[in-house]
Amino acid sequence: MLTVVIIVCDNNHTVVNNREDNIMQIKERGSKVVFMRFEYNPDKKRTENKPAGTQDKHLHVLSDEVAAGMTEAEREEAQAWLDARKHEQNVRMSKYSITSLPRSMTEAIKALNDPHAMEQLKPADFDAIYHAWAELADAMRNAGHKRPRSKSMK
Repeated sequence: MLTVVIIVCDNNHTVVNNREDNIMQIKERGSKVVFMRFEYNPDKKRTENKPAGTQDKHLHVLSDEVAAGMTEAEREEAQAWLDARKHEQNVRMSKYSITSLPRSMTEAIKALNDPHAMEQLKPADFDAIYHAWAELADAMRNAGHKRPRSKSMK
């Protein structure tokens, strides 16, 4: 008997692996992640949805309590799903960090023109800004993004 392991995330179905064991479905429900296994019931001639465990959706590792109620194959699938979700979150945060930087810099320029904001800053804060600025310029250059030379640049 051939079964397909399906991961469900935000209503998108993705076939992850073909296996000859229970089907595992993983869903995010509110603040929880629900791990469901489908078992074939020969009396009903249908599969039944059986809970394999539930845990907080902010955990990136399968909890011991949930893992105890799963088979080894289910634990592997669940951890693979958690790892993939963590990777997607990291990619999304990295993209946000980069795309929100111009807006943050614009707000910093406004703050530098505010005398009340300037009172709060120390020379070490400015040193840290210049150091981060230089590291950002190096990282962009190393990634192949050269500084634009346009009339709008001063």
